Amino acid sequence: MISKRLILILTILLTLFSCDKNINKGVLDKEERFTLPIGNMENELDFFTRDGISFSLETDILMKDGLFYISNGNGKKIMKFNSYGDLLLKISPSRQSDSIPHDENSWSFNEPGVITKNDDYIYIVDSIKYDTALSENYIDKSYDTTEDKSDLERHILNEQIISFFDDKGNYINYIGKDGLEGTPFPFINDIYSDHLQRIIVVTQTTYFWSIYRFTKEGEFIDESIIDLDYLPQLENEEDSITQINNIIPDREKDRVLVELTFYKKTTDEKTGATISMDYIKSRVYYYDLNEQSYISWMDIPVGEDKGESTIYVLHDIVKGKYLYFIAQTDGGKSQTLTITNENGYIIGLYDLNIDNSNIIYSSFYTTYPEGILTGLLCTEYAAGINMWRTDKILIEDGN
Repeated sequence: MISKRLILILTILLTLFSCDKNINKGVLDKEERFTLPIGNMENELDFFTRDGISFSLETDILMKDGLFYISNGNGKKIMKFNSYGDLLLKISPSRQSDSIPHDENSWSFNEPGVITKNDDYIYIVDSIKYDTALSENYIDKSYDTTEDKSDLERHILNEQIISFFDDKGNYINYIGKDGLEGTPFPFINDIYSDHLQRIIVVTQTTYFWSIYRFTKEGEFIDESIIDLDYLPQLENEEDSITQINNIIPDREKDRVLVELTFYKKTTDEKTGATISMDYIKSRVYYYDLNEQSYISWMDIPVGEDKGESTIYVLHDIVKGKYLYFIAQTDGGKSQTLTITNENGYIIGLYDLNIDNSNIIYSSFYTTYPEGILTGLLCTEYAAGINMWRTDKILIEDGN
């Protein structure tokens, strides 16, 4: 199983991307830093079944200043390790609360998920109790007037918050979409910290995606909305449909990368029903958060891997100009990293030296600002924390 970040992208019809046949694939050395056992002890990862559902909650990884931070949804905890695997800090509540947290005595983890870190704080996405979220205060009807609260596809349910802690694990506060102790967010796809220590939150709903920016203390800065009804259209293709795959913020510049796929719709002349949706191409559009507009785009190259199209995921942008894409290749047996510049020129194609045959869960993270790829690779019995020195590739390229 792959992480929620990748699952969400895959369920929204991933970009078809592959390498130029003339690009030789290199192999990146995988540095295995340490291994964690699977279990429910304080230094273990909890992947056990809950109510018949396996791996129901997110587990995420990041690395900063040589230290590894791992959030474990099922275990309801954040763990901090050094590069040798020694547990330095565990953040986990001693109690559970049915209300939104207001102070260090009332906070709890309900469904902890993705995390980010800046110089001062650790941030983690969490959900408020479902019964609380169904109250009228947390249902956004601006795009929909349905009265059926169980219709999760048609109304916007604001049920997620971002809790943050200092480096000692002390609870500070939570962030909602309008700032400290604000209204909960709709579904949060991911969170980031940029070069100014600001927190960037990417959310998605049935109708639109939003990019929120906050100061590191949680004060609201601005919101940008990417409306699904007003996505860029492919030129000279009247019957094309645009599908949004993912949005990744550029942590160096005030812009986001919007990954789009274009499809050709074929309809039945008599009934008007859609017969097929055929892939045309994929692009990355650069959206300026200050101007609130698209400023440029690049085509995502398409090729073949052993005669088959390869599904690539836009993973990150590094140093404001290097795009990282991750794909399962060789029939799903391995994983490949492709690095391009911001115009789509392929700088390198690399085998990550991962044997997928026993991997049941994976999560990747790129360090900022170095650009080192790290990964959490889980088997049934243990979780390996790994890194690939992709920063050396960027140095060789002149950065």
